Amino acid sequence: MNVKTIVSAAAMMAAAIVPNATCAAASATALSDLNIRSGPGPDFPVIGFIAASGRTIIDGCLQDSWWCQVTHNGIRGWAYSQYLRTDMPTATIALAQQRAALGIPTIVYQAAPEETVGLANDDADSAVVAEAVSPTVLSPAPAIVPPELVRRYVITHRINPVYLNREVVVGAALPDAVNLLPVPDYRYAYTYVNRQPVLVDPGTRRVVYIYR
Repeated sequence: MNVKTIVSAAAMMAAAIVPNATCAAASATALSDLNIRSGPGPDFPVIGFIAASGRTIIDGCLQDSWWCQVTHNGIRGWAYSQYLRTDMPTATIALAQQRAALGIPTIVYQAAPEETVGLANDDADSAVVAEAVSPTVLSPAPAIVPPELVRRYVITHRINPVYLNREVVVGAALPDAVNLLPVPDYRYAYTYVNRQPVLVDPGTRRVVYIYR
C-alpha cells in the first residue's frame, strides 16, 4: 500500500498534554533497547532511547493507545509501552484495564505546528505494514557488533522504509511483507523500518541490530 502521509490518531486529539495531577508518576523497566520519540507514533523522530533493563518514569498514556509519555535521563518523549513492564506482577502498563490499578494518568496530545506527523518526501512511496510479532513472545537475539563496512553499506544503500504500527526492537520478527536485502559477504540482511536501518536474520526474520 502506498501512502503520502500517516496520521497518528493521537495527533488528532484536540488538547495539549494534560496529565491528571492527582496521579503520581509510575516507573517501568524496558524489556529491550527502546526508542524515545518526539511524538506518539513510529513516524516521529527518535530523540533518545531507554537501554534494555533501564528504568524510566511514565508521565501518562494516551487513551486507547500503546503510546506513553516518558521522562528518561532528562529527555521527555514518547515510548511504545508494550516493551515496558512495571513492578506489579503480570501487569503491562499500557493495558487500559490496568491503568486505574497502576495509577497511570491518561493524557492527550496535540502536535506542535512544526511537528506535523507524516512521511518525508523521499518516503512518499513507503509501505505501511500492520504489525510486527507480539512483544510478549520475543526470543533472545544474539548480541552482535556489525563491522564498520556493513554500516557504511547499509547507510549508503538506503531504501524507502516500511512503517509498522508499533515500535521495532531487537528480537522482534518482521512480517513477510517487509523486503529484506542482502549485505555482500555478510550473514545478515538489512532493511529500513520506521526510518531506522536494521539488520535482520533472514532465516527467522528477527531483528538482530538497530542502527541509531
